[in-house]
Amino acid sequence: MRLEGRGLHGGQLGAVTLRRAEGPTTFGREGDRAPIGELAARGEDRASALVLPSGARVLSVEHLLAAVNARGAFDGLAIDVEGDELPLLDGCALRFAEALADLAIPTAPARLRIARATRISIDDATYELKPVEQGERRHVEARIEFPLERFGRQVRGVASFSGDFSLFVRDVATARTFGARRELEALRARGLAAHVPEGSVVALDVDDERYAPRDEQEPVRHKLLDLLGDLATLGAVLSGVVIATRPSHRTTRLALARALDEGIIVPC
Repeated sequence: MRLEGRGLHGGQLGAVTLRRAEGPTTFGREGDRAPIGELAARGEDRASALVLPSGARVLSVEHLLAAVNARGAFDGLAIDVEGDELPLLDGCALRFAEALADLAIPTAPARLRIARATRISIDDATYELKPVEQGERRHVEARIEFPLERFGRQVRGVASFSGDFSLFVRDVATARTFGARRELEALRARGLAAHVPEGSVVALDVDDERYAPRDEQEPVRHKLLDLLGDLATLGAVLSGVVIATRPSHRTTRLALARALDEGIIVPC
């Protein structure tokens, strides 16, 4: 199944094809590919990236990877990209999730687990990691609270995912990326946010129904979506509890690297 469109940050046309394949789920283009868990991941400014074996970077992978994680589609899938950035599409993960469902990608068992409880703080973000008692249960929770001056309105909330793909499709996959219109010029000066179509991006600092959130909790649901996408760079279903407060792509990547280095996340 092929999905195409412009990337959020670069604004260039690109595409991604999802197809069934034997073995671990791989990501790449042509011969430059590897299983997701073997690729270097980067938490970058306003996006996540995967680094292919050649060193080439593919940006804005988090929405697709969120659907992969929610589905547990770490086996039986090949992801083929065209270009340097995945397409924005609807600004969320719905079309990716629907594609995985249409392909009937099976759910892989948990191959990683949280071995002991810990709390990791990076900048103003915190990550609470806890083991579960048995089985493949998992709980991922995002908590946000932005200062009033950031968007000119109160933006706070809690959203969670506990492994039910149908609930992910209904409640999380539909949550669109968000930001502030007044930040757009500065973002574009850094080479970001070149493609911001109405209906696919929420602008929280303007009174414009074309860019309005569907409800006040859409931003936190999108933060959960991004968190699930960043956790997917582990390359496997993670059994355990992850509670992230004020997460970003960069801090999540750093927290995961620390948890792996310190033996907090280990093979099942």
